[in-house]
Amino acid sequence: MEVPVNENQIPIDFPSLRDQAKKLLASARNAETTALTFIGAHAPRLDALKLSTVQLAVARSTGFESWVKLKRAAEDQAFDRLLSIISRKDSIREVATTLKVFPSLATRANKEGATLLHEGASSNSPEIAALLVGSGARVDQNFEGSAHTALSWALTVNSQAYARALISLGQEPDLFCSAGLGDLARVRAFWVDGKLIANPSVTGSSRTSEAGEPLPRPPLDSKGLVSDALYIACRSGQLEVARFLLDQGGDPNFRGYIGGTCLHWAEYSMNTELAALIRERGGAEDLVDYEFLANPRPFAWVVAAGWGLESMMEALIKRSPEDVNCRCGYGTPLNAAAWNGHPEITKMLLAAGADRKATNAHGLTALQVAQHRGFQDLAEILSQP
Repeated sequence: MEVPVNENQIPIDFPSLRDQAKKLLASARNAETTALTFIGAHAPRLDALKLSTVQLAVARSTGFESWVKLKRAAEDQAFDRLLSIISRKDSIREVATTLKVFPSLATRANKEGATLLHEGASSNSPEIAALLVGSGARVDQNFEGSAHTALSWALTVNSQAYARALISLGQEPDLFCSAGLGDLARVRAFWVDGKLIANPSVTGSSRTSEAGEPLPRPPLDSKGLVSDALYIACRSGQLEVARFLLDQGGDPNFRGYIGGTCLHWAEYSMNTELAALIRERGGAEDLVDYEFLANPRPFAWVVAAGWGLESMMEALIKRSPEDVNCRCGYGTPLNAAAWNGHPEITKMLLAAGADRKATNAHGLTALQVAQHRGFQDLAEILSQP
């Protein structure tokens, strides 16, 4: 019986190797010469014909010192694969199959501290949420180094269906999450006799100072907690919840993620009525975020370009094509797309009339940036007349 020999076999088909070990053991116990020879070649000096002996032979034949190391490598590969597909709604069958083989992956975190339940939020699929929780994922497990559960993360990336599925699966929304959901009744319930209850939020935005130093997550004081909830309501486009939180003292110039104010994030939500409300309540036009150095009006454009948000960029171009060359401290949206390596966004911007000659804060055009960053596909797009 042949077991493929390939140093650190890539990819590792662990279920097949596991089945092969069982078949080898059965064959060896029936005194089949091929199986005995194979085992003897890779696991000599081991007397008993046990499954562990055969597994060791299989592991060594594939370039691993032990079955444990082979399995660990297979788990690593499987986890990386799940991370790469979990944001797709059509990945559910492969995810289910993989978790049956490696159930511990349901609670494992990646290098950034996110679990599959966090990463799955981008799919906005209630079915994926249910599968992961049913496989052992914990709804209360935090995105390491942040105050984000899978629920608050789903609301941050505006995956409302996924968020509501998590609530049905046992996650109780706090003030921050209730605001992102746009659930005004839940939000109101955090005030009793006109006073905000103690510890209304356990989740919150990932805030830093302008110098990049982490700030408390969630905020420590009542005004900060209300303002943080206002931020996520603005990011999610929740007009009535935002109005209520402003009435409760929420700060329209509170800085949430990347230092964007509530007005920045209201613009990002593309809810014009909400943005008008925040301005009416004191949202400042002259403040810039910490990442793109943008005022509120161009913020949505450069974020969509810099983060590669294609559907958002399409909506922005359709809504206000005259803003395609809007500027911030970073440059134009085309400069942002080039710096971050987004060819599809670049094509969309060029088709909408983006200025190829516009320079960024360092005086470089989008083409020069693409060449400097090594994005050859982008450079070719930007070189075309």
